[in-house]
Amino acid sequence: MPTVKFVVNPSKGDGMPESVQETVRAHLDHGRACLDKGKYDDAIADYDKAIALDPNHAAAYTNRAVAYGIKGDLDRAIADLDKAITLNPNDATAYTIRGNAYYVKGDYDRAIADYRKALEINPSDQKARNKLKRLGVTP
Repeated sequence: MPTVKFVVNPSKGDGMPESVQETVRAHLDHGRACLDKGKYDDAIADYDKAIALDPNHAAAYTNRAVAYGIKGDLDRAIADLDKAITLNPNDATAYTIRGNAYYVKGDYDRAIADYRKALEINPSDQKARNKLKRLGVTP
């Protein structure tokens, strides 16, 4: 089973009742538990529910992208990561994960660009640095 990094940077939930924010967090927590158990479709369903309640929750899109990526649905993973990055352009993890999806697809130029962006945001991102080295690119 692949190693999964979860993103936990919730949206601000501005103007959202606390009960709704708690429900969003519950769906995110359950989605992570489902991913840990290899229940990827259940995880996606939980992330869908979180996004329906808070469509500005960047981490929900990033985590759903992880589930799509594990299932091999790289186009949907990339689409979710595009949305996550639009919502939170300073999330190095989202760039690294999207870089991984591009890497698996063989789109090395886009992968390199994303890994470099991740390092620009977070110079200590070892995963992005290692992928660049694997591609023969100086970080």
